[in-house]
Amino acid sequence: MPSILQILRNYENAAKKIGGNYFVSAAGDEGIATFEIVKGGKEVWVKVEKGANDAVSYAVTLVEVEAMKQEITSNDILTALNTDGYIALYINFDSGKSDIKIESQPIIEQLVEMMNQMRLEDQH
Repeated sequence: MPSILQILRNYENAAKKIGGNYFVSAAGDEGIATFEIVKGGKEVWVKVEKGANDAVSYAVTLVEVEAMKQEITSNDILTALNTDGYIALYINFDSGKSDIKIESQPIIEQLVEMMNQMRLEDQH
């Protein structure tokens, strides 16, 4: 039966083989290793740790890093404004500039749609 150190070294070697970076290891009593792998423009973090109760089990956690996605409709915005009186929206700008980043464009479009709906309702 492989030891925790052997298991962690196997994961370390596999991560390094595909270009991963080795970050944290507590192979002793804790039995934890963490790796960052960046491949094809995607960033993935891998955490390997010894199972509970010193059982012969291991937990592997994968986290794929990507930009926060905010999916909200103009109706959601209007409902929040009418109900709560405010809404928190995340609109990203280029550093030191007033240029709105492309990933924030859908929320801007929903804001414009909401304002147009309100304008049309006010005209009736």
